Amino acid sequence: MFNLFNKKEAPLLGLQGSGGGLGFLTGGGGGGVRASGGTILDYGGYRSHKFTSLTPNTFDVQTGGPVDILIVGGGGGGGGDNAGGGGAGAARVIPNVEVAAGVNYAIQIGQGGRGSINSDGDGTPIANNQAYSGGASRFQNGGIDYVANGGGLGASAGAINAYPSPNLTGGSESQTNSPGGNGSGGGERGDQPPFGGAGSGGTYGYNGGTGASGAGGGGGGAGAVGQNGDVRGTQLGGNGGAGIQNNYETGTNQWYGAGGGGGNNNGVWDAQSPTNGIGGVTQGGPSTPSTNGATNTGSGGGGGTHPQSSVGGNGGPGVIIVRYLYSAPTSVDATGGTKTTSGNQTIHTFTSDDTFTVNSNSTSLGKILLVGGGGGGGGDNSGGGGAGCLQYRENFTISPGSYPINIGSAGDGAPGTNNAAGGGGATTGMSITAPGGGYGGTGDTNKYAGGAGGSGGGGAGETAANSSSGGGGAGSAGHPGGIDVVSPSSGWGNPGGGNSNNGGGGGGGAGARGSDGASDTIGGNGGNGARYSISGSTVYYAGGGGGGNENDTQSPEPQGGLGGGGNHNYDYPNKPAAANGDTNTGGGGGGGTYNSGGVTGGNGGTGIVIISYPT
Repeated sequence: MFNLFNKKEAPLLGLQGSGGGLGFLTGGGGGGVRASGGTILDYGGYRSHKFTSLTPNTFDVQTGGPVDILIVGGGGGGGGDNAGGGGAGAARVIPNVEVAAGVNYAIQIGQGGRGSINSDGDGTPIANNQAYSGGASRFQNGGIDYVANGGGLGASAGAINAYPSPNLTGGSESQTNSPGGNGSGGGERGDQPPFGGAGSGGTYGYNGGTGASGAGGGGGGAGAVGQNGDVRGTQLGGNGGAGIQNNYETGTNQWYGAGGGGGNNNGVWDAQSPTNGIGGVTQGGPSTPSTNGATNTGSGGGGGTHPQSSVGGNGGPGVIIVRYLYSAPTSVDATGGTKTTSGNQTIHTFTSDDTFTVNSNSTSLGKILLVGGGGGGGGDNSGGGGAGCLQYRENFTISPGSYPINIGSAGDGAPGTNNAAGGGGATTGMSITAPGGGYGGTGDTNKYAGGAGGSGGGGAGETAANSSSGGGGAGSAGHPGGIDVVSPSSGWGNPGGGNSNNGGGGGGGAGARGSDGASDTIGGNGGNGARYSISGSTVYYAGGGGGGNENDTQSPEPQGGLGGGGNHNYDYPNKPAAANGDTNTGGGGGGGTYNSGGVTGGNGGTGIVIISYPT
């Protein structure tokens, strides 16, 4: 048996040949690596990522540590007439590579080289008879750059000599003769001297076999040289060289990088058995095509046999497999609120005061959303209520213990003309506070200004226009938009809008300031809230309430902001209560408009707490 430790990167995981296949586990990975990309498989305490697409990809590392890498280049194509088999792509086994958190490693998979598509060079373009060498596979970022070059093409009678593994780093197949690659060489043709010799192999591959008596040599494999023509039997092409075995993908050894078998002498129909079950072989009959190297093994294509269907097989595309020690996170055991699951997340939703009790296990992958209660809308030409402050954290540590949860109350809407509204209550939990929203101003002396809060209430009309009459926001302005944006420590919140002469400003929302009164008689819209998916669905929270209009002005009606903000509402001769903020969104109440039927501001929406963690 060939000793791979003599030639490969030590220690090599996996032995070639019929007697090998042990595939030692290195212990790389340390249990702490977390990453994404490729096709993921968990087995026996390991996680593997398999990359097969010829489209550029990335291995994205969230938590760094040591990983083991298998990287195989694309196999070379088989020649087309008394032809050599394609050489295997380089097969590199690289244990204990340290990858860094926050780094995206570029993945390139080598294309398998196309086999020759014609018989010989007579009357046809040489390029059609020439096969292609395989492309390189590559794992790269910063100081890490691992390349597995493609396998060399097999020779075609009347066209081209066998090629060595090409010293090219691109992923595409190639007809360029660029010696010095680290994969395997193609097999020599068996007819039409001078033969030119077999393709040479590099550090992670072997030479192709030589041709003889019209029979092509086998392509070199990642673990052994290709067999010479006429050795397998008179006028029969040589077998492809053996590949290597590796267990990174599934924990069970699999073959990679076998050479393609050589073509036979003219009219001799006898196909080899595929080397290691993955190498391409010549055709077994006049209408049977040569076979391709197995996909994503980097194996060479089979050489063609003249005269009919003497088309070489394609090389198999390469592959990259990354694996590391992995233990699935132990799920937190907790109670409290309404407990549900969505995907791989367990979710606790709190809509009233309760206790979040963690009985056992911890995680640093928790998420938490808190929204304070919305402020009430004012009662006459009034401002909309401000939304409760919105707090959101990710990678939040959840540990055993009991944690009181308090849900912010809804601020009362103004009960009538010239009456003040109330601010929303604060929501608290897990040592985080989300203040309630500010009340909307009311069109009466000393009550014009909107109240401060998580987001401020809008200022009231029936006084000189003032763009600064809205209440201030305790939360931070400047939410950038988008979904699941982590908040600063102060949370998200915005000021309320200012008043026009007779229209109230909209309440502030988590995502935007409330609008100023739109015209002399029309109030402003509430500021929009912000979107979060912690519940399992994408939902807006913490929208500001719409401002009130001038007396008896029915339309247009100012709108509450997205996220539960209450609309202004005019419904004469019924008592025209403005709309309440939506329950458990922290939305501000709508501002009221006076008419002879009376006036009432909308109540704010109650707050909410949502906690999630991996199931």
